[in-house]
Amino acid sequence: PRHITGASAPHPPPRAPRRPTSMAPVLAPTPALGPHAGVGIDDLYGVVVASLIGYVLNYVAAKLVASDVVAGSPRWSWRLGQCYQLIVFPGLVAWCWSTRGWGEDWLSAGWDSFSDMHRERIFLYCMIGYMVKDFGIMDDNTLILHHVATIGAGVSCMGMPEGVGLFVICTATFELGSMAYSFKNLHAHSARIWDAFIVGHSASNAAACAWAVYYLALPGYWDAFRLGLSGFCVLLAGVRQWICLNDYRDNKQAATTSGGGKGGKGGAGGGFLLVLGSANVDEGLRGYMTKYDCSSADVNPIGAVSKGDLRRFLLWCARTHEWPALADVVAAPPTAELRPIVGAGGGGGS
Repeated sequence: PRHITGASAPHPPPRAPRRPTSMAPVLAPTPALGPHAGVGIDDLYGVVVASLIGYVLNYVAAKLVASDVVAGSPRWSWRLGQCYQLIVFPGLVAWCWSTRGWGEDWLSAGWDSFSDMHRERIFLYCMIGYMVKDFGIMDDNTLILHHVATIGAGVSCMGMPEGVGLFVICTATFELGSMAYSFKNLHAHSARIWDAFIVGHSASNAAACAWAVYYLALPGYWDAFRLGLSGFCVLLAGVRQWICLNDYRDNKQAATTSGGGKGGKGGAGGGFLLVLGSANVDEGLRGYMTKYDCSSADVNPIGAVSKGDLRRFLLWCARTHEWPALADVVAAPPTAELRPIVGAGGGGGS
C-alpha cells in the first residue's frame, strides 16, 4: 500500500464504468429511463390521429373492395392490412434507417439516444392505429386477442429504456409474415399460396430471431431488460411458427381439395379428393347404404365381393401370412360405427 505523508491528498473523483468493447457480455443493472421515455399527451394525440386515418382508409377500402367475410374479417380489411404490412411499415423502417442505419446503435437505442426519435414514435402510432381500426369489424376472438396484445406491446415500447430499434424492426418483420397469412386466407384454395405462406411466415420468424440474437450479442452489458426483450422476441417467433406449422398441416389439404380454386378440377389452384368406399356386394344388392356414404364413393375395392367370400379371404390371409389382426376383424361383431366397439377385440365390420 502507498503511504501518504503530510497533508492528506484529495481523493480522485469516482470514474464512470467503461463500456466493454469485447463481445464478452457483462451482467449489469437495467438502464434508467430517459426523460423522453413513457407515454405522454403527445402520444395520445398521435394514436388518435393514426386511428382516425385508419378509419378513413377503412371507409375507402370498403367502397373499393368486396365485403364478404373471410376468416373472421371482411375481404377489404385483409387487403388494407396488406398495404400496411407491405408499404407503410417497411417504409417507416426505411425512414428510420435513412439517417441512422441499422447498426448496433439503433438496435439498442433508447428514446434519448438520438435527437430525432420521433420517427420510431410515428411507427408505433401507425401500428397502434392499424390495430384500433379493426375493432368492430372482426368476429374472430383470436384476432381480437392478437390486436389487444399488439396494442399493449406498442404502448409498452414507449417506456422502454433501450432496444427501441429492435422492437421496430421485429414488429415490421412479423408483419411481413402476417401478410403471408392474409394471402393464405384470401386464396385458401391455392396450393401454391399455402406453400408461399409456410415459406414467408417461417422466413419472417427466422429473421426476427436473427435480429434478437444479434441484439443480444452486441458488445456491452447484459442486463435483465436486454435478456428479457431478446427472449420475448424469440419466444414470440416460436409461438407464431408453431401456429403456422399446425395451420399448414391441418388445413392445407382440406382447403386445396375442397374445390372452387382457380384452375378447377385437377388444376394448380384446386381439386377434389377421391372417396374410398367399403361396401360389399351384399350391401349393394340389398340397398344397405346411405345416399352420401358408400353409394357416392369414387373407388370401392370390395364392391363386387360378397361378405362370405371376404371373410374367408381375410381368414386365409391371417393364417397364410401370419397377420392376426385380420382374424380380429372377422371376429368383431357387426356394427355401423367407424370405431371399434370397446371390448370387442378388433375392428368393426358390417
